[in-house]
Amino acid sequence: MYQVGNTYIQNMQNGNYDPNRTITGTITLTNGTVLPINNSVIKTNTLNINNKCASNSIELGSANIGQCSFEYNTDLYLYDLYDAEIKLVYHAWGEDIPLGTFYVSEATRQTTNWLKITGYDAMSKFDDSIGNLSTNGRAYFVLMWLCNQLGIELSNTEEEINAMINSDVVLNISSNTYSTYRDALKDTAMVLGGFATIDRFGRLKIVQYKTSAVTTLTARQRINSSLAEYQTYITEVNITIDGVTYRATTSQNDGLAYSLSNKMIKGLVSTIQPIVDNILDAVKDAKYTPATYKILYDPIYDLGDFIAVAPDGKIIKTNINTIITEYSFTIQGTSQIKGVGESIFLARRSKTTKDATADSSTAYAKANGTYIETYKNIESYNIGSSRQNVVTIEYGNGTSDVVVLHGQACINCTTEGTIRFIYGKDGEDQTFSPRHKLVEGYNTIEFYCPYLEPEQNWLSIYTVDLVSDDAVGTIAIDDIRADVMATMYGAGKFIVDNVFDEQIPFYNRDDTLNNFLLGTDDPYAEEEENG
Repeated sequence: MYQVGNTYIQNMQNGNYDPNRTITGTITLTNGTVLPINNSVIKTNTLNINNKCASNSIELGSANIGQCSFEYNTDLYLYDLYDAEIKLVYHAWGEDIPLGTFYVSEATRQTTNWLKITGYDAMSKFDDSIGNLSTNGRAYFVLMWLCNQLGIELSNTEEEINAMINSDVVLNISSNTYSTYRDALKDTAMVLGGFATIDRFGRLKIVQYKTSAVTTLTARQRINSSLAEYQTYITEVNITIDGVTYRATTSQNDGLAYSLSNKMIKGLVSTIQPIVDNILDAVKDAKYTPATYKILYDPIYDLGDFIAVAPDGKIIKTNINTIITEYSFTIQGTSQIKGVGESIFLARRSKTTKDATADSSTAYAKANGTYIETYKNIESYNIGSSRQNVVTIEYGNGTSDVVVLHGQACINCTTEGTIRFIYGKDGEDQTFSPRHKLVEGYNTIEFYCPYLEPEQNWLSIYTVDLVSDDAVGTIAIDDIRADVMATMYGAGKFIVDNVFDEQIPFYNRDDTLNNFLLGTDDPYAEEEENG
């Protein structure tokens, strides 16, 4: 809930509108032109803002898009408005309440003077393709990486994210399992026991469901109410990870069962089960009465808010609680807040199913040949005696008989000594484990490991761990670059993002392969010049 003063709260709880309430804001066109928004240029009762975080019951790992729409008095050519930024603020009882930041996606001429504008918040930007990129890191660093890729600010501080459940779990991102940034965002929010939304200032925010009331909705604030004759709550969570379903339940297990899938979590049963247990702990105390309330316009509520609802002596005869899972605010009109939830009596032991990510197969492989899966680190590392994973790449081999992992790391060494790379595949260490001598200052270390006769039509996880014998140093964010690609002993077919597709010769020479993978040189240029 947006924090406002007692004057505002008391007046709204008494059912009083501010007679001087106003709307202000701006529309900033892509060419920098700024158009004003105020009560005189918006048609009465047309400005609506809506969003939701659930469909049937409270959801983990949702990432829905907020929307606003209104009729605007302008003779501006409608095509000039596309991708324009909308910012809105509501003023009442001495408070300036931001309503959100949106981007114009539709504009239709209603009459000569009135243009209907529809905009969506920054969550729509997360629908961009993630590309052929792999990385891993703890939740805060994953969220920062997602935001930085799209130019969006993260609302949560590092301390706030680290206080959430499973914040210390290393999460894995791969284009094999995620097609868009939003897919990866959903799974990240799920691991943290919450959902993703865009806040009032246009920033990404991870929200956990609250279990204590942030305010009371009085009878005077409500125009009408529709509520269920039951409480709803979740007492079982089932999460499918790499084809294995992990189950967590409360001791009584008399509520709803919630089924999910997640592609970010990797590890052994002993490490995954506590993660699932934590996710159940994040939602099991969220007991509430599903309801829909038509209320006086009041935009201070946020998704996930736990609100107390005072009795009215008619429909609501005792105090109840509701979690806001959806809202629709109409400026200068009425609003609706809703808390959806299934009946545990009708759906007991049934599953509230939510496909958090698209299905993936352990037999994944890119069609028609080989491809490159790239990696960069989104978290910094301290080099010491403890073994530390610094590269994790998922790669689906088709029919190739060699898979090669290759890359470089820049290490800032404060105490010279030696380090050792440990290469792994599907959790098993390889016998090849080279040592490297580091000197004080910056060292660029190359790693390279071929995997002969890998399983065909199979998705594997390739890793690089680092352990120091006596060197001390750091690896900064973005200072590791790595890739995995499949090759053939003979001529092979090579595809990058389905753009380049032709037969090329494969040279089984380390220097040629290294230059080619690193992109520092064209290994075939000299041959082309010589005919």
